[in-house]
Amino acid sequence: EMLFDLFNKKSSEDFATDCKTKFPNVYALYHAADDGDALQTELIDLARKSFLEIIYKRCGLVTYSYYSRDKDEVLVKVMGGGDHDHNLLVFAEQFKYNLQLKADLDPRPEWADKPAAWVAFDDDKKDLFCHHTEEDGRQSPLRQKDRIKLTLDSIKEFIDIDFLAKKSGFAKEYYPLHDQQKLRDLREKWGRLGLWCSLYQPIEEIKNYFGEKVAMYFAWLGHYTTWLLVPALIGFAILIAKFFVPHDIYVLIGACFAGIMALWSSIFHEFWKRKESTFAVNWGTTNCEEVEPPRPDFQGERQENPVTERFERYYDPKKRSVKLIVSLLGAAVVVGLVILSVMILMNLKYNSDDPSAKFWAGILNSVQIKVFNVLYGIAAAKLNDWENHRTETEYEDNLVLKIFLFQFINSYISFFYIAFVNPINVADKCENDKAYIATGACKFMDQLEIQLATVFIINVAMNSVELGLPFFMTWLEKKKEEAALKDAKNVTRTFLFPSEEQSKLAGYEGTMGDYLEMAIQFGYVTMFCVGFPLVPTLAFLNNMLEIRIDAFKLCNLQQRPVPALAKDIGTWGGIIGVVATIAVISNIGLVLFTANLMEGSSIGTKLAVFIVLEHIVFILKAIIAEGIADEPEETSDLHARHEIIIKREYYGFSEENEAQLNQKLEKIEADYHVDDDDLKDCKPL
Repeated sequence: EMLFDLFNKKSSEDFATDCKTKFPNVYALYHAADDGDALQTELIDLARKSFLEIIYKRCGLVTYSYYSRDKDEVLVKVMGGGDHDHNLLVFAEQFKYNLQLKADLDPRPEWADKPAAWVAFDDDKKDLFCHHTEEDGRQSPLRQKDRIKLTLDSIKEFIDIDFLAKKSGFAKEYYPLHDQQKLRDLREKWGRLGLWCSLYQPIEEIKNYFGEKVAMYFAWLGHYTTWLLVPALIGFAILIAKFFVPHDIYVLIGACFAGIMALWSSIFHEFWKRKESTFAVNWGTTNCEEVEPPRPDFQGERQENPVTERFERYYDPKKRSVKLIVSLLGAAVVVGLVILSVMILMNLKYNSDDPSAKFWAGILNSVQIKVFNVLYGIAAAKLNDWENHRTETEYEDNLVLKIFLFQFINSYISFFYIAFVNPINVADKCENDKAYIATGACKFMDQLEIQLATVFIINVAMNSVELGLPFFMTWLEKKKEEAALKDAKNVTRTFLFPSEEQSKLAGYEGTMGDYLEMAIQFGYVTMFCVGFPLVPTLAFLNNMLEIRIDAFKLCNLQQRPVPALAKDIGTWGGIIGVVATIAVISNIGLVLFTANLMEGSSIGTKLAVFIVLEHIVFILKAIIAEGIADEPEETSDLHARHEIIIKREYYGFSEENEAQLNQKLEKIEADYHVDDDDLKDCKPL
């Protein structure tokens, strides 16, 4: 409490200065201090003392505690940097945490400007590792994100902090505190909405501050947006040409554009794989797979894990399988409701004589897509929780699969209806009913164009909500606390400390929602570009803004995420590949059957041409995938060079040792060499 009194006597500015000098890297562990019940308060106080004692004695970390402004919470700061780097390095060695070697370990000058190798830290070889200069001039092999990760991992080694924060009621949340100076630099370079017209992103700085997983998402989003520029320009030119060329020529141009987009999607994806492999080598995450601990919400009986030799929770896989089947049936019911609602709206839109009904049906369909996505997202999360997945990876993979499959159907079914179902439903009218034809109801490509434009306009509007909602929620939280302060009797001060201010921000929810939004957009861009060539243009402009909105939220409206490793974009890479494959079938079908490129030809002839074109495009995509290596040659060479440097400098395995080993291997091979003559008398088993 002396610490509390001391902080209470200082201004917020003085305390901010103290944070910068005394607490270079801290965790705020934010929990209830007093709920009004004396016994509960005593128990929580005892638990808190035990908690702090474990952190100090077992983890070797220093804690600083103080009451919140209204004394209903206690904020505990855990220092994991500065003079305490030695303790963190002990855990780095224990956890086999990868750190970067010195660049000058490689004697060859041609590798001097290349990123150095990463290897598990060994305190006995500390001088081999790259040392970074801190703000106070000290040298350390740890960067700030390393300290954050090791601080949290060292605490989790002795305390199930996730259980305490989510289940026990002892703790409310935990999060890394922002480094205000580095955050200001990132805001200036990257996190301002005024930079929306620029594609520049300081990926290395993002990686060093927010971690590899966040940086990988923004690198992919930047790559995708950059590659959209050429289709955006072509699509814009095609739309202009629509007003100046005959319809048949326009349809032919659209068919060529469909072929271009089919090949573009493959080339874009292959070049991204090259880029992410380079990031993985440069960041030392090529082998970042690790044995994951159970999720905090994972329920099960305590049993000994034969791998870790620790008692962990176990859940019968058969029970989970039953739950997965129930979840699948539930999802099928929801998908059925979606299909039914879309059919009703589309029937109203294209078979009603009321113009206003047609207009509102289109609007309602766009809104319905968003509403169902939100509602099913909540339901999918509940089902995923109920399935009780053991690790975060299992949990996220199953959630991604549930949500994407649903959103794929929910987002695209109206477009497939317009493009392929409605032309069949009204085929007779479009051939024989001149009055019906005069209404424009047989112009299916125009209908598809209007529907796509409506969806994209609403998506841009939703971006405003995406930015405005966190603002509103933060403002509402502050207003609630200010109102509560008027009636509170234990108010200690009128201002908030920096860690308190960050506690009012929303927690970071991860990259899944962002990837999902872009994967759905990628489907619009690739699967229906023939129907509305301006889609890539709208997507490009949307993504220019999306980069800045996501960056602005991270730098201003959300708590700092815990750094996480990533060697690629995970499941989303496979999803992008599947969507690109479906896009080939969709666009060829649009050209041949909806746009009616081969007007007058029989359905059999069109099907034959469809199969031929589809095979040609798939063969070309396969050639592209095979011809473009997943890893650039220079990245492969750098990776191989890293292995050599690690072997020689880290493990002390010299060229002479290697030559001796090769000689021994050659001798062994010669001693045990078997000629064909030796096998002539052998009988087959």
